[in-house]
Amino acid sequence: MNSHQWESLSNHGIRSVLSCCAANEADWSPPTLWEQRRISLSDHRDPDALQPDHLAQAIDMAIELWTMAPPLYLHCYAGQERSPLVAIGALCRKENLDLFEALAQVKRLHPRTKPLTQHLVLLDNLLKQ
Repeated sequence: MNSHQWESLSNHGIRSVLSCCAANEADWSPPTLWEQRRISLSDHRDPDALQPDHLAQAIDMAIELWTMAPPLYLHCYAGQERSPLVAIGALCRKENLDLFEALAQVKRLHPRTKPLTQHLVLLDNLLKQ
């Protein structure tokens, strides 16, 4: 993301960000005063499958940031798989929505949302634990 994009988010009141990108995947220079976290989650390009513990950790980070410094911006390379998946998981846990309600809400707000089926199954299993 470039400085103009960060500035635009700031102008919309965003003060925290969680990136699901690997360090070498995208430029990472959020405003220094923002609460920020990063966790590398696998997507369709990765040979290694997304691990349940990584997804659970990302959801926990998202809820922590959402609670501590709302509103929260969830970032991944294309904004279609990983960040929406984390948003769905956070909505399920924080707002007590079921998986399909959370998916519908995220799709309404971000129509490009396309989490992978296997990631939704992984999330569903994680939420049932």
